[in-house]
Amino acid sequence: MGYTQIPNWLLDSPNDLTCAEERVLMRIYRLTIGYHRYEYNISYAKITEMSGVQKVSPIMQSLRKKGFINYNANNGKISEIKILEPVTSGHHTSNLRSLHQSPQVNGSRPAKETIKDNINKDILFIEFKNRYPELRFDETDTLDAWRTLTLPDRKLAVAVMEYQNNKWVDTEPKYIRKASNWLLKRTFDDDDIRKPYEDKLRRKKEKIEQQKYHREAEEDAASTEEIKEILFEAKRRKCSSP
Repeated sequence: MGYTQIPNWLLDSPNDLTCAEERVLMRIYRLTIGYHRYEYNISYAKITEMSGVQKVSPIMQSLRKKGFINYNANNGKISEIKILEPVTSGHHTSNLRSLHQSPQVNGSRPAKETIKDNINKDILFIEFKNRYPELRFDETDTLDAWRTLTLPDRKLAVAVMEYQNNKWVDTEPKYIRKASNWLLKRTFDDDDIRKPYEDKLRRKKEKIEQQKYHREAEEDAASTEEIKEILFEAKRRKCSSP
C-alpha cells in the first residue's frame, strides 16, 4: 500500500495554516514528495480536484509567503511548485533532503552518500539518480547498468525522466521498475517517452529558427529613407516615360 512521507514538524506542532491551506499543502506533498521529487508542474485544477478547495491561487500565494512552498506561475493555471521547509517553523532538526535518504526496500542503497561516493560517479549519473523515484533506485545494480550505456544513451535517459515521471504520477512505487531494470530494458528509448522529449526539442529549434528569421528579415529590411528614395525614383521614372 502506498504512502507519502510528511515531515514530523508539520504534524507535531502548530503550523499557522488555515484548513484550506493545509488541505492544499497536503495535496502538493502527495504530488511531489509522494513521487520522490521536490518540484513538479501542477495545475490548479488538479489541486482543486484533489482537495476540494476552490480559488487555489490566493492559497498558493499564502503558502509561499509563509515559506512552505515556492513556485513559478504560468498564466495562473499551472505552476512549477517546489516544497520548502518553512524558516519560520522553528523546526530545523531535519531537512527535506532526508526524505531522499531512506533505505531501499531491498537494502541495497546506503542511507547517506559520502562526498567520495559522489566523486566516483559522473554528473549525469547523479542527475539520473536525483530524478528517478527514490524507493525504486537500486544503486549498485543501477550503476553497473549505467556503465554499459553510451554517452548519448545516458544523456537521453536523464532527459526523458521528466516524461517518464509524468506517466508514473498515479502509479504506486511498488509497480515502478527498479532503475537498473529500467536502464537494461532501454525504457528511455520507448517511443511514448522519447517522442514527447524530441517534440519539445523540435519546437524549441523551430522557435529559435523563427526568431533568427525575423531578426535577419529586420536587419535586411530597407530603412525609411531607402523606401522614400525607391518610391521617389519609381515616381520619377513613371513621369518621364512617354
